[in-house]
Amino acid sequence: MPSPSTVQSAAPALSDLELDALSDRMDTWSATDIVAWSVENFGSRLCVAASMADALVIDIAISVDPDI
Repeated sequence: MPSPSTVQSAAPALSDLELDALSDRMDTWSATDIVAWSVENFGSRLCVAASMADALVIDIAISVDPDI
């Protein structure tokens, strides 16, 4: 298994300012739009972890991408 330093991330490299701006923009997005952005930017590296109390999160995620 490669060490973490040799694995290239598929995640976008964003500065703290860019993350703050993205967070502000996402405040108005639907949950489906946020999951779609995540799938587009993280691809197959994205996973969803939730408790059964959060079943809606899982439902939204698989409606965007059944392979999550």
